[in-house]
Order: sequence, then C-alpha cells, then structure tokens
Amino acid sequence: MRAFLALLAPAPQRRFALAGLVGRAPMAMLGIAIILATEESTGSYSAAGAAAAAYALSQACGAPVAGRLVDVYGQARVLVVGACVHASALVVLAVCVQMRVPVPALLAAASVTGATLPPIGSLVRARWIAVLGRTHQLPTAMAWESAVDELLFVTGPLVVTLLVAVVHPQGGLVVSAVLTLVGGLWLAAQRATAPPLTAGRNRRRAGLALRQPPLALLAAIFLALGAVSGSTGLGIVALADTADANVASGAVLACFAGGAMVGGLTYGAAQPNATLTTQLLVVLAAMSALLAPLSMVADLRVLAMNVFVVGLTIAPAMIVGFAIVGRVAPDDVRTEALAWISAASGAGVALGSGVAGRAAEAGGAVHALAVPLVCGVTALAVALAGRSPLQRSAVPAQDPEVTVA
Repeated sequence: MRAFLALLAPAPQRRFALAGLVGRAPMAMLGIAIILATEESTGSYSAAGAAAAAYALSQACGAPVAGRLVDVYGQARVLVVGACVHASALVVLAVCVQMRVPVPALLAAASVTGATLPPIGSLVRARWIAVLGRTHQLPTAMAWESAVDELLFVTGPLVVTLLVAVVHPQGGLVVSAVLTLVGGLWLAAQRATAPPLTAGRNRRRAGLALRQPPLALLAAIFLALGAVSGSTGLGIVALADTADANVASGAVLACFAGGAMVGGLTYGAAQPNATLTTQLLVVLAAMSALLAPLSMVADLRVLAMNVFVVGLTIAPAMIVGFAIVGRVAPDDVRTEALAWISAASGAGVALGSGVAGRAAEAGGAVHALAVPLVCGVTALAVALAGRSPLQRSAVPAQDPEVTVA
C-alpha cells in the first residue's frame, strides 16, 4: 500500500481524488435506482428494464460529447453546467416517477438523465495524467481509480436498495442528484490540478480521438472487456435461477467485483517491470485462460471462487489500458479519448449481457457462461493484432526504453 499512500500524500491530489469519488458514486447507483423506482411506479419490470436501458445507452452516447467539450472549454466550465443540469434532470425523473407519468415520458426523462451525467471518472483520470505525466506512478493512479470504481459498484446497489426500502422509492434518485452536484462542483472548484488547455486546441480537432489507430484498438479491447463483465454477470444470474437461488446471485456478483478490486489494488502496488503493452497481453492471456472453466461450473459456490479469480485479471487489464491512453492521446483530445474508452466498456457490458441472455434462453446457464470466454479471447486477439502500433505509441519518444517501473 506504500505506492498508494505516496500517490495520495500531496493534498491537491488527495482532494481531487476524493471529489471524484463523491461525484461518480451515482455511476454505480443510478442503474438499480431507476429500475426500482420505475418498477414501483409502473408495476412493470419490462418498463423498468427499458428505462434502465435508455439511461445506459444515452450515457454511453453523452460521455464522449462531454469529453469533447471539456477538451475545448476546460473541466471547470463543463462540470458546473453538467452537474447542475444532471441534478435537475434527476429531480425531474423522480417527479415523473412519483406522478406515474406514461412510460414514454419516463423513458425520455431517463434518457436525458443519462446523456447529462458528467464523465467524472474520465475527468479524474485526465487530472492524474496531467499531474503525473509519464512517470511510474501513472499506472498506480489508474489502479487506484479502478479500485474506487469497483468499490462503488459493490456498495452502490446496496445503498440504493436500503434507501428504497427504508426511506422512499425515489430515494436513490435524489441522493444521486445530491452526490453529483456536490462532487461535480467540488471538483470544478479545484482549478489548480485541472489539465491546462493546450495552445493548439481547436474545435475542428474535437471528435478525432478514435481516428488514431492505437486509441481505436484500445476502444475495441475495452468493448470486449466490457462484454466479459456483462456476460459473466448474466451467466451468474442464469445459473442462480437454474439452482433456484436467485438471492445468492448478488453474493456471487459481489465476489466478481471484489476480485476486480483486489486485482486492481495488487497491480497498483506491484508496479511490474515490463512495458505496458506486454503487461496488457499477459493479463489478457491469463484472463482468457481463467474464463475457460466457467461454462463447466454447476455449483454457485465454485462459480463464486472462479469469478473472483477472473476479477483479479479484469481490473489490471483496464488499468493498463487507461495508462496506455494516457501516453498515446494528444493533450487536446485526451478527455474525449478517455470518455470514448469508458463508453466502449459500458457498451460492451450491454452487448455482453444481451448475447449471454440469448445464449441462456437457447441453452441455459452453461451456454451463457461460455460467452465470457469468447469475449476474452476476442480482446486478446485484438491486442495481439495491434501489438506493433500499441507498442510504438505507448513508449515515450524521448526515452524508448521506458517501462512501468
């Protein structure tokens, strides 16, 4: 843990890391909050699922746009407007749910909520890149952010469920609005650590981040990694349903997220002595090997252990990917590039869930749990095919022998 203590020792870094944690907590809360609130209002799980899907898809589309605006106008201006608009959209959604408006209106409100969610995770990562540059601490910072994400995804749904059960059906929506507003404005106020606007920035350049081969390759890898997570989660639920133990699916999912959190923290503390591209290939190969036995598991306790081990590799893969983005993305499109990578991961989760769902309907949990292996192998194949451009771009030109440690 010494590496993380050193990372957070400077007060400015500690402050923006904490503000980012508060501001992006709703990322892990809103999906389940919208499902629970909409189901209570409409009595329909179909409508609840449609509202959650509308939120997720609009969020994936809105994040790169917000990232583009940040690269042009700076974090402070975009965060102040974005946090206020998103908090207002959440309040409107809560009112719509309370008034039991028609489902199309609920879907529209959920879409606005997702489209206006500030990509605070990408903004915080951009700050780490600006502060640390191409030093050996950058992968440690990406590991910290990954561990925070996993922690939020473990605790967020539990908090929302408690709020809905004890306080109010719209409690999760209201608390999410408050957290976004507080965290977003707090982060916006910390201008000293915000990435500076580059002299060469221009609006015509915005939107070109994915036209660079290394970033397009990373987006494809993150799409496949997101599909691994989404299909694994669906497979867990399918096996629990087969075993008539739906309640246990939450515990198994927590093991999956817990493994990712442990893997991220362990990787960040270890700082392997290898190039980032080599680390990415090794981790993806290990992940693919560990995914192979999933489709042969018929016991939830064994599955919990298996997905915990798989989780140990997923977080390091994403950490290394974000570290490579920090090295290859030009300064004037860096936030947009980070937002695209995050959006690719989110789209992959939706894609993996959908494919695994169809597989479960066709052949049960066994078929659903075979989908993660296909997704993992796809990620590895893309990384192997793009090894040369990734290797050239991920190493700073002024020191071709630089490695992570």
